[in-house]
Amino acid sequence: MQLPGGAASAFLMPITPKVVIWVARHATRSFVEEVDFVTGQGYDNRSEEQQKNETIIVSNLGVMNFKNPERVMQIQSYHPGRTVEEIREHTSFDLPAAADVSETPLPGADIVGLIGAMDPDGVRLTEFG
Repeated sequence: MQLPGGAASAFLMPITPKVVIWVARHATRSFVEEVDFVTGQGYDNRSEEQQKNETIIVSNLGVMNFKNPERVMQIQSYHPGRTVEEIREHTSFDLPAAADVSETPLPGADIVGLIGAMDPDGVRLTEFG
């Protein structure tokens, strides 16, 4: 489900089994040490059952998740042509890498075709281009 801005994310994030957040431009301005306003709940404010839910962040540089005992954001993969160091340079806090960090796999022809069918005018390129 895509909602504009932070609409209902405070309610939906804890009860949704898998949340994917995308950030079109990975920058220190977007990935900050401390925020002024919290829209969605972090893992530290969830019930034990809700902590099983997964949150993934996809940026133009890589994929981050919270799959570690501390439930802190970590680099899961870096996109082709990018590096772990580049992701860290564009993040304003210490960002660990998962033990199994690797290059993000390229999508297969079937996925590329599906994306093209869903977005024949290439609107996605205006955000991620």
